[in-house]
Amino acid sequence: MQMSDTQTDVYALYEEVLRAAGYDVVVSDVVVGRLDRGDYVREVVVDRGGRFSLVVTDTPAPARGRRITRGQWKFRTLLGQQQTTRIACDLDEPADLAGALAEAELLAGTLADELDRQD
Repeated sequence: MQMSDTQTDVYALYEEVLRAAGYDVVVSDVVVGRLDRGDYVREVVVDRGGRFSLVVTDTPAPARGRRITRGQWKFRTLLGQQQTTRIACDLDEPADLAGALAEAELLAGTLADELDRQD
């Protein structure tokens, strides 16, 4: 599928904003950014219509491992827990991505803090 010049320009702007924020970026039919910090991962997707989505996958506690023998097999198990937060909005203009990303990242942190306080 061939991208138009306008779409290429918009995607180049999205790519620039995400790279400046520290994301690894792949451009295809959508622009995808990934920021992996070990205990959490942020993934951003922006499409040509300006639909923006941030998904934060957080590991609230370290995974626990065990070794178990069943019959002749020695298994290693790992039990982990993940928390996923999705935040989405529509961008009015391509230049709005930087502001929307910053606010969504802050909102994701605020929501995670609220959930921690409820535990």
